[in-house]
Amino acid sequence: MATGDVETAARADPETGRPARHATELESSFRSAMRRVAATVALVTTRDAQGCPHGVAASSVIPVSMDPPSMLVAVNRGASIHLPLSAVRRFCVNVLGSGQHELLARFSQSALRDQRFAGNDWQQGPRELPWLASAPAAVFCEVEQSIDYGTHTIFIGRVHDIVFGSDAEPMVWLGGAARRT
Repeated sequence: MATGDVETAARADPETGRPARHATELESSFRSAMRRVAATVALVTTRDAQGCPHGVAASSVIPVSMDPPSMLVAVNRGASIHLPLSAVRRFCVNVLGSGQHELLARFSQSALRDQRFAGNDWQQGPRELPWLASAPAAVFCEVEQSIDYGTHTIFIGRVHDIVFGSDAEPMVWLGGAARRT
């Protein structure tokens, strides 16, 4: 292998049919592979020091530990929520239900940013965090550790409160789109 080449993937990229030899091809293959991993969709929310709400749609949200109860969220450093979350160090994971596609659109498109917290379904929760009353669950966390990696910051938060809303099935992200379970 020549200097600077990326190791060849064991199988060819299913979209191109070619081995992933270069960094851009590897990134494309990785994206294709991750589209095959189903994940629950959540809205990660916080408030900045002035009290303005911020949020982003995320599928990179996972429980870390049951003792202590903790959650991990990975946030792109270019996302509008990154700076406020880094500063206030608390967030809420609002699990989306299968019928909440309209909310997903508002939180995943920058052009709809001013509509994200519109409506009466948003409440002020513990530590003044915005939470969605119709979400199947809202998990409130205080950041205990953050790690910069690649394009993202990984925030690990200790859970300090949980609120249950609707009994809806969770929204799932698979194949680059939201799906009903």
